[in-house]
Amino acid sequence: MNESKGFRRAGLVLSLVWLALCIFPLWWVLITAFKLPIAVSGGTTYLPWIDYQPTLQAFRDAFSGIRGDFLGP
Repeated sequence: MNESKGFRRAGLVLSLVWLALCIFPLWWVLITAFKLPIAVSGGTTYLPWIDYQPTLQAFRDAFSGIRGDFLGP
């Protein structure tokens, strides 16, 4: 019975580690999308509103054509 409980706990820990490894790249892409270009090329920051102020400037630039025809045919 204890072996089964130990395997279950180890499986849970491994599942949580795997989940963190799978979600981290998505988190990175999401937080980078809301940074200014100077913040992207600067140091590493992970927490919006604590490490940096999120902005929609990258989306404005992409959809308005300021940086070229990014989304056009």
